Amino acid sequence: MNAPITVKKSIISDFEVDLSTGGITKLIVANENLISEIAPFDYLQFIYVNGMNPMEQFGPTNIQAINTKEDDDIKEIEISFDLQGFKQVRVRYTWVKNTNAVLAHIELDKEEELDKESLHLSFPFTESNWKLSYGDEHHQLNYPSDQLPGSNKEFICVSKQLQLKNEKHTLIIQAPDFSLFELGRIINEDKRNGVKVWSRENAEVNPLFLYVLNNYWHTNYKASQSGNLSFDVRLEIK
Repeated sequence: MNAPITVKKSIISDFEVDLSTGGITKLIVANENLISEIAPFDYLQFIYVNGMNPMEQFGPTNIQAINTKEDDDIKEIEISFDLQGFKQVRVRYTWVKNTNAVLAHIELDKEEELDKESLHLSFPFTESNWKLSYGDEHHQLNYPSDQLPGSNKEFICVSKQLQLKNEKHTLIIQAPDFSLFELGRIINEDKRNGVKVWSRENAEVNPLFLYVLNNYWHTNYKASQSGNLSFDVRLEIK
């Protein structure tokens, strides 16, 4: 993950974490909140799906602020919470004030679960005419114009970073330990007549959801994922 670039004056002026959701509810940039105020989820809110239908979803409970720090150089908020399917979840949000980036460091302790499940993180930005591209710093694919015929319309596979761009800002999201981002909504993995039917329509590009894990694979045994997992998600604003 690229190190944040220092600037003379950050265009970020503040961020706030909602202790009822565990996500960032306000990210103030140029006196405007970049996080949607009408979307059902906050930025980096955890969504656990029990089964394959996203209607069976659960969010964080018992959210606690376990460490807060703010001075002239940095603002940091660390929280812990309970989440179905997990023994423990901790998230640390950090904004170094001479950068235009907010970093989230996430630590999970996953319980073994043999029934179908998945975990998603939300990225709901303010309503705008966002344009989506993804790839690396030098080679970007535009969604959907650069997709090959037959490409999946409901998620994209990101090699290094994705960008959302409008007339005011470019948002760069990096989650280097993961590659799948769902477009517009959490994918319904339910099958029709034994087959998952994928949409052929172009999806909305806001909100986005990071597809962290699932055990939906076709196996001749019940598969599970358990143990400790830590990763970073970085948002830079230009």
